[in-house]
Amino acid sequence: MLELVENFFSSGQFIPHGHCYLWKPGLVWLHLLSDTLIAIAYYSIPIMLVYFVRQRRDVPFSSVFWMFSAFIAACGTTHLMEVWTLWHPVYWLAGTLKATTALISLYTASELFTLIPKALTLPSPEQLELANQKLAEEIEERKQIEAKISNLNEELEKRVVKRTAELEAAKLETENYAQKLVLALDGSKIGAWEWDFATDKLEVTDLYRQIFDHDRTEEITYERWRQRLHPEDLPRTEALLEELLTNKKDYETQYRVIWSDGSLHWINALGRIHCNSEGRPIRMVGIVADISDRKCWEEALYQSEERYRILTEVSPQIVWQSNPDGYITYANRYWFDYTNLTMEETAGDGWVSVIHPDDRLRVLNIWKQAAASDTGYEVEIRFRRVADGMYRWHIARGLPVRDESGKILKWVGIALDIHDRKQAEEALRSSEERLALASYAAQIGTFDWNIQTNETIWSVEEEALYGLPPGGFGGKYENWKQLLHPEDRDRAEQAVFEAVANCTDLNTEFRIVWPDGSVHWIAAKGKVFCDSDGNRLRTIGVNQDITDRKHSELKLKQLNADLEQTTSLLAQQNQELDRFVYIVSHDLKAPLRAIANLSEWIEDDLEGQLPEENKKQMQLLRNRVYRMEALINGLLEYARVGRSEIQEEMVDVGALLEEIVDFIAPPVTFTIVVQPTMPTIMVRRLLLFQVFTNLIGNAIKHHDRPDGRIEISATQKEDYSEFTVSDDGPGIEPEYHEKIFGIFQTLAKSESPDSTGIGLSIVQKIIATEGGEIVLESHLGKGTTFQFTWPRLAKSFFQTTVYSSKAGKTQLSSPYIRQTRFKEDWHKSKP
Repeated sequence: MLELVENFFSSGQFIPHGHCYLWKPGLVWLHLLSDTLIAIAYYSIPIMLVYFVRQRRDVPFSSVFWMFSAFIAACGTTHLMEVWTLWHPVYWLAGTLKATTALISLYTASELFTLIPKALTLPSPEQLELANQKLAEEIEERKQIEAKISNLNEELEKRVVKRTAELEAAKLETENYAQKLVLALDGSKIGAWEWDFATDKLEVTDLYRQIFDHDRTEEITYERWRQRLHPEDLPRTEALLEELLTNKKDYETQYRVIWSDGSLHWINALGRIHCNSEGRPIRMVGIVADISDRKCWEEALYQSEERYRILTEVSPQIVWQSNPDGYITYANRYWFDYTNLTMEETAGDGWVSVIHPDDRLRVLNIWKQAAASDTGYEVEIRFRRVADGMYRWHIARGLPVRDESGKILKWVGIALDIHDRKQAEEALRSSEERLALASYAAQIGTFDWNIQTNETIWSVEEEALYGLPPGGFGGKYENWKQLLHPEDRDRAEQAVFEAVANCTDLNTEFRIVWPDGSVHWIAAKGKVFCDSDGNRLRTIGVNQDITDRKHSELKLKQLNADLEQTTSLLAQQNQELDRFVYIVSHDLKAPLRAIANLSEWIEDDLEGQLPEENKKQMQLLRNRVYRMEALINGLLEYARVGRSEIQEEMVDVGALLEEIVDFIAPPVTFTIVVQPTMPTIMVRRLLLFQVFTNLIGNAIKHHDRPDGRIEISATQKEDYSEFTVSDDGPGIEPEYHEKIFGIFQTLAKSESPDSTGIGLSIVQKIIATEGGEIVLESHLGKGTTFQFTWPRLAKSFFQTTVYSSKAGKTQLSSPYIRQTRFKEDWHKSKP
C-alpha cells in the first residue's frame, strides 16, 4: 500500500513533459501561459457562480450551479497539473485528477439530463423574448413569401399576433401571481386546499399537510379530513358545511384536529363554494391556519384577566378603570359596597357624588392636569362611606395604559383608605407638639452618649438644666462628671456604670452644681443600646429638674407627720360620733314610738266618740311621727355610708335583683324587665342592694300609673360595670336633675311619710364611695333613666340568669318580667 502511494506521487522513471517540447522556450512558455490563463478563467467562473447562488437563494435548481462550479474548478486544476508536469512527471496524480474531472462531468451531465425537462417548463422573459423574435422573423419571412396575400389576411395575421402576445402576457402574469400567492401563503403559514366534489379528492399545499399532520404522499379525501377532526367538533363542523352547500355562502369556523401523536391543534378555516353555469356546486376552495398558539395566548389572557378580576373583586381597596377621557367603565365590588352606588350611577362622572364637597374641585383639576399631560397622578381624597355616612380619607393613584405607539388606551387606578393613618399622623403631630411643649414646660432635657467615641450630645433644654448657655457643654463624659455635686458624684457614676455594664435602663437621681454655685436635683432616665455581640453602643435618655419636687417631698413628709396626728385625733372623734349616733337613735326614736302608740291608744279608748276631723288629725300626727322616724333612720344610714367594714364577695347581680324585687313586692300590674345576661362581680353586696332598692323603689313610688314599666340592664366595660335603671313614669323637670341628689330634696309632698329626700343622697354617696358615678337623664312625660358605674374589684363574667319565683315558675334566657300582687294600700307604706 505504501509503495502504491509512493508511486502515486513519485516521478519514477517518467520524464518531464517539457522533454516532449524539446525544452524550446517559446513552446514551453506557450503551454505554460495558456494552461495558467485557462486555470485562472476556470477558477473565476465557479467563484462567480457561487457568489451568484448565495446572493440569489430563490434561483431554482441551485444544485446545478454547484455541480458546474465543481466541474469547472476540476478542469482548471487539470490545466494547473499540465503546468506542473512540465518539470515534474507525476503523471499518476495528473491522471487521477483528470479521472476525477471526468466523474464530476459525467455526474453533472446526468443531473442535467433530469433537470433540463424541468428547467424547460419554466419560461423566462428571455425565452419569451426569443420566441417573440423568432415568431417575428417567421412572420417577416412569411410576409416576404406571401407578399401577394390580401390585406385581409395581413390584418388577420396581425390580430393573431396581438392576441397571441396578450395570451402569453396573461399567462406570464397568472404564473407570477400564482408564485406570489404561494409565497404569501407560505410566509403566513397558511395552507390552501381545493375539494373536487366529483372525485371527492382534495388538492392541498405542503403547509396544509403540515397543519393536518399528513404525509407528503398521502392522498387527501373528505373522509381523511373528517377523521382528523376532534369528535366534539365534528357534528358542528359538518352541520356548518351542509348549510354552506345549501346556501352557497362563504364560511369561517374554528375546530380542533388530532395529530397522529395525540396532540391537539386548533384550526381556523375559511372556504368558498364554486358553482357551474347551472348553479350546482362543483368544487370548494379555501385556506387553513394553525391557531393553537393564539388559542394558548387567548386562554392565558383569559386566565390572567380572570385572576385580575378576582383580585380586584376581593381586594379591600377601590379599583377602577376608565376610557381615555375619564369616563368610568369599571369599578370593583369594594367600591359598590363602600358607596352603595350601582355601575350605572358610577359610570361617567357619577362617582363624583360621593366625594366630599370640599375636595371635588381640587380633585377634578388634578385629573384634568393629568389627562392634559398624559401622566399619572396621586391625590388625597375623601369618599363617603355608606355604612355610617362618614367621609374617610383615601389616597388615589391613576396611571395611563398605552399601546405600542404610546397612545393612551385607558386609565386604571386604585384608592386606598388612609383615614386611620391620617388620624394617626395627626395624633402623632399633636403628640410631638405636646411633647415639645411638655419638655419646655416640665424643663426636660435629652442626651445622647456615644459610648464608643465618648461623645455626648445635649439638647438646649439639657444645657439649661445644668445652668449652661446654648452650646456651653463640652460634649464629653468628663464634662458632665465635673458638674455633679461632690457628695453625689460616686453614686451617680456607679448608677451609670451598672446600667452600661448590665445593658439595662438607667434610673437615678443626683444633685448638680450650677456655675453660679446653686444646687439642683436632677432625675435621670435612659436606655443603654447594645449590639448582638453585647458591645455597648450608646445611651439615650432624659434629665428633669426635680428640685421643686424634692423640696415638696420634704414638706410632704412634714405634712404626713401632721396628718398621722390628725388621723389619730379624727379616729377618736369618730368613736365619739358613733356613741352619739347610738344615743340619738335610742333617745329620739323612743319618744317618737311613744307618741305614735299614745295616739293609737287614744283612738282605741275613744272609739266611736272622736269626730271624723279628730281622727284625721290623729292620723296626721302619726304620719308625721313616722316621717320623723324615717328621717332619723335616713340620717343614721347616711352617716354610716363609707364608715362600716363590709367584705367583698362574688355577687350574681341577676339573683340579687330577684331578691330585691321580691323584697319590694311591686303591684301585680307593674312590670320589671331585667336583662337576661347580668354579670357576676366582686362587690360589697349590701351596698349594691341598697342602691338598686332605692332606685327601683323610687321608680315605683313616684310613678303616675299603677301599670308602669321598669327596665334594668348592664354593660361590661374594661374596668367597670355600667348599670341602667329606666322607667316610663312622669319624668323629672331639668331644674331638679341636680337637686334631687341633695339631702332632704324630694319631689313628693312634704306630708308623705315615705319620702324623706335622703334615698338618692345615700345612693350617690354609696356609688361615690365605691369609686363610681351616677347620672340622670329625664324629660317630662318620657320617663327617667339612672345610669351608674361600679368599678370591678375582680374579674367578672357574664352568665344567663335563671330566675325562680316563689311559686316555682322559671324563665330562661329571656328578659325577667316580674309581676306580683300587692296589697291594696301599697301606697301607704309603713316606716
